[in-house]
Amino acid sequence: VISAVIYDTSATSVFIGNLLPGQLYYFSLTPFNWNGSEPVTFNYLTVAIPVASAKTIVAPTVTTSSIITSISDVSATASGNITNTGSGTIDERGICYNLTSGGVDPTATGSTSADISGPYGTGTFSRVLSGLTPEMQYNARAYVINDVDTGYGMTYNFYTLSTELSAHASSFTATTITYTQID
Repeated sequence: VISAVIYDTSATSVFIGNLLPGQLYYFSLTPFNWNGSEPVTFNYLTVAIPVASAKTIVAPTVTTSSIITSISDVSATASGNITNTGSGTIDERGICYNLTSGGVDPTATGSTSADISGPYGTGTFSRVLSGLTPEMQYNARAYVINDVDTGYGMTYNFYTLSTELSAHASSFTATTITYTQID
């Protein structure tokens, strides 16, 4: 049994700590009055006790595939796998990315390629990262957002390819090379 007493009559919430992730808890609200000086609590309950239940929600977990595919000069495809929703609703999933030269892991508040029309359950997903710069090294990792937090997978890096030349030589000329050997 976990209990909390609210002494402030204007309070609308109370913090209850030490709850286990993913566990279902039941709550009962018992209103009472105390005159402030008597050692006895006077319960003036005249209606049914309100009862509620709630499930604790934790950060979701996701993994990032170490294989980045379809790499070109301006795009690449990365994928992730939602392994646990954290008992919450996944509203957004995606791949966040940045240039490796920045020295920090990418975040969901930076450059992303996301699905934001959840809810999503566990399972794999892929996203195309577009608008990349040729011949640059990027970091990428999967992320998911549930009702309370953001979960991230491992960060992997990849290089975009160079841009193909727009003009090529139309012909080549070869000449014979002569040489003399001295013994």
